[in-house]
Amino acid sequence: MVTLAIAGAIICFTLNYRRKLKQSTSNKRRPFNIDAEGSVASRDPLIPGQTLRDLIDTTSGSGMSLQCTSMHWSDRLVTNQLYTNCLPGLPLLVQRSIARQIQLLEIIGKGRFGEVWKGRWRGESVAVKIFSSRDEQSWFREVEIYQTVMLRNDSILGFIAADNKGIGRGQMCCFNNRLIIFCFCSTDNGTWTQLWLITDYHERGSLFDYLSKNTVDIAGMLKMAASIANGLAHLHMEILGTQGKPAIAHRDLKSKNILVKSMGTCAIADLGLAVRYDSANNSVDIPPNTRVGTKRYLAPEVLDETISIHHFDSFKRADIYSFGLCIWEIARRCNVGGKLALLAH
Repeated sequence: MVTLAIAGAIICFTLNYRRKLKQSTSNKRRPFNIDAEGSVASRDPLIPGQTLRDLIDTTSGSGMSLQCTSMHWSDRLVTNQLYTNCLPGLPLLVQRSIARQIQLLEIIGKGRFGEVWKGRWRGESVAVKIFSSRDEQSWFREVEIYQTVMLRNDSILGFIAADNKGIGRGQMCCFNNRLIIFCFCSTDNGTWTQLWLITDYHERGSLFDYLSKNTVDIAGMLKMAASIANGLAHLHMEILGTQGKPAIAHRDLKSKNILVKSMGTCAIADLGLAVRYDSANNSVDIPPNTRVGTKRYLAPEVLDETISIHHFDSFKRADIYSFGLCIWEIARRCNVGGKLALLAH
């Protein structure tokens, strides 16, 4: 009897080991691992050892144009569908996978949209802009603009990824006559959760904060001004072709929406109010939200509401007015011969 019991135990152990070995082999062959919430497991679509720069350089300038319309779903739950090729730049699954791996470290800014956090992904620092659920339109619009084909430029804040954290609404997008639905689920307590926009991190912060603590010399002032002008020119420029870029106007250019990079150049950020120009139809794509820019930086025709919203050049001129005020701010903090150019307010 003892011999039979030992033999039975050995047989059970062998069968159980083979079953676990088979499951492990099957899991390794899966291209993706999607959890109960529909998110991609942290490691799967990404190659170990890849840096953010590697991923972005691989897909930079690629992709196709995307036209999206925001819709709310209150009476039904739409099945989550993920498409790896529906967005320009990094595939959606890779974006969501990156977002799931980010560790939030500290708050580095707050605004009417929500908060900005410093985060870490595989040892690299990133900035995470977290929108509150009531600003869903702003989040969706900014993601849409950032993923415009051929938008990437050294003088424009580098977009990395976007993700939602379980909001109970949906976005329906029309892409090449195909319906693409992103389903966002509500949490157990019924509250809306956060909307993430992940970008490059620049430790010097905004131009406004930098100038409040530091001065610049003439060379530094010219470097900053030239880089901002370069970014604005790239936004305003239309690139023709099958993979072309539409002309874009910022509409909220100010020192708080410009970041200072480590080498002293600047990058334009916060594209949530931007408008795009469709030259084929001679129309301006005005965002659905009702927000306007900061009054201090608005051109007179914007303040008195005489701007021609159906002519794209009007928005470009308003951007140049705001750019001029940013140049004035830099000039005020320019150190010439040991003296600041202190201009009257």
